[in-house]
Amino acid sequence: MQTNATPMQVDDFNNIPIKRVGNATVYMRDVADVRLGGPPQINAVLVDGKQSVLIVVMKSGEASTLDVVDGVRKAIPRIEEIAPPGVKVELLNDASVFVKDSIKDVLREMALAAALTGLIVLLFLGSWRATVIIATSIPLSILTAIISLHWMGQTINVMTLGGLALAVGILVDDATVMIENIDTHIEMGKPLETAIIDAANQIVIPTFVSTACIIIVWLPLFELTGVSGWLFTPMAEAVMFAMAASFILSRTLVPTMAKYLLVDHGAPHAAESGREEKDETASALAGRRKFPTAAEIEALANRDAERSALAGDGGLSHFAVPLPEVDQRLHERNGFLGRIQEGFERGFQRMRERYSELLRKTLRNRRRFVAIFLAAAVASVALFFTNGQEFFPEIKSGTLQMHMRLPLGTRIEVTGRIASLVSEDIERLLPGQVEDIVSNCGLPVGPHNLAFIPTPTIGPQDCDMTIALKDEVSPVWDFRGILRKGLKERYPGTEFTFQPADLTAKILNFGSPSPIDVQINGGDSMDSYEFARKLASKIRKINGAVDVVIQQTMRTPTLLVEGNRSLGLGIQLTEKDIADNLLMTLSGSQQVDQVFWLDQKSGNSYQINVYTPQYQLTKVQNLLTIPVDKGDLDPSGSKMQLLGSAATLSVKGTPGVVSHANIMPLFNIYVSAETRDLGGVLSDVKKVSEEMEKELPRGAALEIHGQAETMHAAYIELIGGLLASIVLIYLLIVVNFQSWLDPFIIITALPGALAGIAWSLFMTHTNISVPALTGAIMCMGTATANSILVVSYARERLELHGDALLAALEAGYARIRPVIMTASAMIIGMLPMSMANSQNAPLGRAVIGGLTVATFATLFFVPCVYAIVYHRNSNKPESF
Repeated sequence: MQTNATPMQVDDFNNIPIKRVGNATVYMRDVADVRLGGPPQINAVLVDGKQSVLIVVMKSGEASTLDVVDGVRKAIPRIEEIAPPGVKVELLNDASVFVKDSIKDVLREMALAAALTGLIVLLFLGSWRATVIIATSIPLSILTAIISLHWMGQTINVMTLGGLALAVGILVDDATVMIENIDTHIEMGKPLETAIIDAANQIVIPTFVSTACIIIVWLPLFELTGVSGWLFTPMAEAVMFAMAASFILSRTLVPTMAKYLLVDHGAPHAAESGREEKDETASALAGRRKFPTAAEIEALANRDAERSALAGDGGLSHFAVPLPEVDQRLHERNGFLGRIQEGFERGFQRMRERYSELLRKTLRNRRRFVAIFLAAAVASVALFFTNGQEFFPEIKSGTLQMHMRLPLGTRIEVTGRIASLVSEDIERLLPGQVEDIVSNCGLPVGPHNLAFIPTPTIGPQDCDMTIALKDEVSPVWDFRGILRKGLKERYPGTEFTFQPADLTAKILNFGSPSPIDVQINGGDSMDSYEFARKLASKIRKINGAVDVVIQQTMRTPTLLVEGNRSLGLGIQLTEKDIADNLLMTLSGSQQVDQVFWLDQKSGNSYQINVYTPQYQLTKVQNLLTIPVDKGDLDPSGSKMQLLGSAATLSVKGTPGVVSHANIMPLFNIYVSAETRDLGGVLSDVKKVSEEMEKELPRGAALEIHGQAETMHAAYIELIGGLLASIVLIYLLIVVNFQSWLDPFIIITALPGALAGIAWSLFMTHTNISVPALTGAIMCMGTATANSILVVSYARERLELHGDALLAALEAGYARIRPVIMTASAMIIGMLPMSMANSQNAPLGRAVIGGLTVATFATLFFVPCVYAIVYHRNSNKPESF
């Protein structure tokens, strides 16, 4: 059964009888026009100046941005099929572009770093087979790390990929040590399998300690809280898993591949072992990266004692291979690679000899050198205070996010027209740079959009403008300066501010439109607002402070309807009756009495909204003629009155948006930084705020929040993590060395690493940031691993002959090759990241600078410290 209780079509509403007067029937069409339409417009969206409809799709926390965007893209063709003819559906703003570009950049950096690292290894080893073995460990270590990250519940994102890219340069370290040591044992005349087994057993402990030092420095990052912990914990996990996998592969896969790929590599050496045993073994012991046994060193020293005495070099010459013999062996290599390796080996051997002479001179003046180096390192650390501070560096991108606020009370239609003019001026100010402009004016429709879309919009006078640029790597900071100046001159009285457009900055701001949020929280709204205005005017004078605005407004144009209560008694109208009639007239019935109608044909439900057309309410006089009555609820049948006969209208200013914190009114002063670092601007904002605190209204409080506050908290945690990593490294080496003194000598290279980081950031004009501090933490582990090689070898030599100076000299000479090889691979691997348009670029620069100076300290400073500490306890005279 069906009835016509519900109109079957929209036109049937017009035929509904609503009243009968005598013999005449009043129909709906006589007093109203019923049609399909929309509620009174409070929002306008323009795409390149054309009216549009904007649908915002947001993902849940556990969903993947790429999956959600791909799903939306796949749904668009289906939407176009069912949409009315002529409707064009397109994707305007795609957050996955930033994610994809970031992942693509990191993958490119990773591939380039792996290629450069492979070339360094090939250059040092001179064997493509050995290089293939070592290079194989890179993708396998990365794959193992990705699987481990999946087990830990992590996803492939910018931070995890950044950690893997960071580890590429050191993933080859364990495999390189293993191949180099296998080659050493082959040159000693051992069969291939025996050489592999002996080499693996000989270096398992030192390589484990070196790898553990690199891994252990990341442990303090797991104590980070807030956004820093959320960002850097996945990076730390990626590096740790990759390094652990690299060590395991160097014990398993690398020896297995060596057995099959190096089978022809060992034959010539075994055949010539009797003829060249003396010099080849010496060369191997000098160049390999392992801890030789005391018996091997003693046997080598005894065989070469006579030549050492003749050379008069304090016993050092038995670690050198005469250049003519090097030339003879290298000349036997054929092909282009052989010639390159020949030239490299000659140059490296000459550099090694010069290094030994320079180290000898340095050891003679060791106390003076140590004092000068420490003074220079401490002085260099002062460079940190000359660098700016920021949370994450801003990178070039393809999007600008601008907010426009017209004079308060501007109608939405006027805002839309001005937004179209502003769009044209933007294209004029940035000729050939703009792809499209999306203007979202007024308050968003619906509570969900207002709650989940971060925007400073408070009324119809506001407009969010998203400017898509043609170049994805545009200097957005320069474009912002051009637009600020040009639009301010063109539209006086209009506020133009810029918000972060990239995903990382939005996350760090926690939805705030600026990185600095000065909050005034007090009991009296007007007093707090006036204080906020004075403070904002002083902040605007700070160098580098831009887009200084007060979010809350107190002078939004408002009509005050004052009902005459005495008169209302006579005409039986109350203030509630006046308010109900005004609400129905201005906002419609959807606010207080929602009714829905089901279209039987389409199956769609429509909300029925009764309201007065807006074109009938363009003047104050129109409001005064609004009929006011009690409606059907009036049993007395009192006559209808006009609003003007029951109330008066006046104009006043009221708050446009009201914010509270701990019940009391809150006012936000938003401040951004441009042409200056965030830390410097924040420091000046704090000074101005402290100077103004004495003028605070009674009971009011002033606090500074936002990204800047989180940045300082992250700095404290990371610096604490840096110190904790040094302590953990020291304790780990103490356990391995069973000594408190030797580990202290090992970590004396770390001040040099800090000095190198300071100089690197200073010379590249890079601000101190969270990525830079993370790079400093990583540099501690790598620098320590190299120092372990030198000190452990010096310890072996000291036990052999008891001469601390000679032990330090021999350790530097014997370990220069693996130290430089490891440092070079790491530095070259960091170059793509340091030069990329990436927020991790400061990390790469910090590692390069720190490792460069730390390598110098490992080869000169550490031997001098070792000689000072142990020569003082020796009764032997100085060797040179």
